Amino acid sequence: EDRAVAQMDAFTPQAIANTVWGYAKLGERPGDQLLSALEGQALVNMNEFNPQDIANTIWGYASLGITPRNKQLLAAMERRAVATMGGFIPMGVTNILWAYATLGEQPGHGLLAALKSQAVSKIGAF
Repeated sequence: EDRAVAQMDAFTPQAIANTVWGYAKLGERPGDQLLSALEGQALVNMNEFNPQDIANTIWGYASLGITPRNKQLLAAMERRAVATMGGFIPMGVTNILWAYATLGEQPGHGLLAALKSQAVSKIGAF
């Protein structure tokens, strides 16, 4: 983890999402220093996150049973999800809804409306 923290400036949105996702698949909670570094780098690069990066990151947090410590991150992911909603596949839509339910968080009205609209538009693909 120390090496990842030291190289965090080089982490792309995909690397951030894959790291959170990987820890979740292993059922292993990242250390506090790594989580803080991942969250900080995610905020810096949020405008580069694609729908899969967003869905995998929030899914990873929920699978680990942890809410992002930096509340700005969840808000930034919501805004980015709304902005890129047209690119979400059905799995991404359901992963985000599942993650919010699992974390006991209420998605903002804008995100919820965008998720509903995207689900309706992809209804045949679910």
